[in-house]
Amino acid sequence: MATQLPKITEGVIELPNRAFGRCTPAFYRFLLDIYEKQASGDVQEQIRAIALALGSPDGSVANIPDLSFDAFVPKTTRVEGANSIYTQGTLEGGYVSIELENDEFAPLPTSYYGTDALGGKGWHAVFDALAEGVGIVLSADEFGVVTLALAEVPNGGAGVLQKMERDAYGRVTDTSNATTDDLEEGAANLYFTDERAVDALENTGPDYLQLLLDQYDP
Repeated sequence: MATQLPKITEGVIELPNRAFGRCTPAFYRFLLDIYEKQASGDVQEQIRAIALALGSPDGSVANIPDLSFDAFVPKTTRVEGANSIYTQGTLEGGYVSIELENDEFAPLPTSYYGTDALGGKGWHAVFDALAEGVGIVLSADEFGVVTLALAEVPNGGAGVLQKMERDAYGRVTDTSNATTDDLEEGAANLYFTDERAVDALENTGPDYLQLLLDQYDP
């Protein structure tokens, strides 16, 4: 069973007995447990296992062979980055840095690593990778979060009768006032009713109206 370390709030020396150097019970049990394990050989067995793993023929620390860096990776080994990976330094020099080309320690929020419109590698804002289409408006907040919205359709003026223009997708792109000049008169939907037409003739004078009646009913 592993030795449990006392809590961080636990003192090593009891406060009332600091002058006498008395250890707190928690640390006393902790140190006693370590001592007993050393006495039982548990710690020595762990050291022996580590020594054997490091090449000691008999498990003793004294017979661990000297290990050099070249025993694992030759200093002449070449470290190269591919594509967007950039390397700096050498194994022989004791330091090799591997990072993305044009990488940044703290990229801005809502950004991506890739290429921009000119092919430059690095961190770029997502907003810069988008383009407004016809009728589409792009905006970004302080954190770079992009919002896509339909552009507002301007109104050419007020009025009951209005004419509209639509794009290829059926969306209204413009509105403006319309008059009867913009309408093609049909057979059923006339601009004037018969009653309004008769009233208009009567207002021209009785002689003119009688002349018309005589013409159609001799």
